[in-house]
Amino acid sequence: DGHYALVIRYATTYEPVLAGVEVDGAYPDSSTRIMRLPPTTGWGYEEDHWRDGVLGGGDGGELSFCLTKGRHVISLLSLKHTCNIDWVALIPLAP
Repeated sequence: DGHYALVIRYATTYEPVLAGVEVDGAYPDSSTRIMRLPPTTGWGYEEDHWRDGVLGGGDGGELSFCLTKGRHVISLLSLKHTCNIDWVALIPLAP
């Protein structure tokens, strides 16, 4: 079991991109229902178009959630506008 932050590398010119995160088909808490992704400088054709960031929860803080040991399905939902995603990572947080 552990507490994790969700980090993505993305590119978009839309403002705002709204996204949500589900774990095993449900929102872990209300902060994962709607998150804002700020625009970058392009769609990823150039290296400086990309932004790495810890996703922020709806309360303005960094998004984090607990996962039990075992397999899980984590879904990043596009709620308004789109973005290109290069990678997604789970970063373990200190207990």
